Amino acid sequence: MRNTLIKDLQAKLDEPIHKSYEPLTESEREKLSETQANKWEEKAKSGLLRNDNGIRNLLTQMRGAFFASTGSSGKTASALGLTTGAYASNGQIVLDKDKLRTALSANPEEVINAFISEDKDGNAPGLITRLSNTLNQYVSTATNSTLVNNSKALEEANTRLTKLEDWLAKNEEQYWRKFTAMEKALSSLNSQSAWLSSLMLGPNTRA
Repeated sequence: MRNTLIKDLQAKLDEPIHKSYEPLTESEREKLSETQANKWEEKAKSGLLRNDNGIRNLLTQMRGAFFASTGSSGKTASALGLTTGAYASNGQIVLDKDKLRTALSANPEEVINAFISEDKDGNAPGLITRLSNTLNQYVSTATNSTLVNNSKALEEANTRLTKLEDWLAKNEEQYWRKFTAMEKALSSLNSQSAWLSSLMLGPNTRA
């Protein structure tokens, strides 16, 4: 499970960016089939997390957990047979079955403690506890960061909306003044046109 997670996270860090694929507008999406639109959006979203510092730090902490002291014995997970692989494998878990069996045979309680020990009473957290804490911290940080960014984006959008409303109000007043002036001019023109028509028709026609 963890190796799958590492592979998925590493894939996000290495994901290519397709600069020519911009997000689709509603009108552009309507011209494509659902399959075409989905493929396009997949390309557009590719690389959004490329070289993301948060994910990179998460992977570093997760790998480091295998070499940190765990449980009351202070042994590391790597000393019990669990370690991370070479750089080429992106640090996926490597299990030394013989080393783990030896540790279990010698002191099974110590091994269990090294995996699930909680971070209290002076004991270093077990491997699973440490990994869980690391993931929870990342999720919390990522969530808070997203909320802050969304809040900032909303604030900026509201500011732009307020400016736009002010601009519309000013221009509306200006256009109403022009419209009123135009109506008066047309009214005056109509009056003059009627008067000129009456002069051209002559006094007999007017009677």
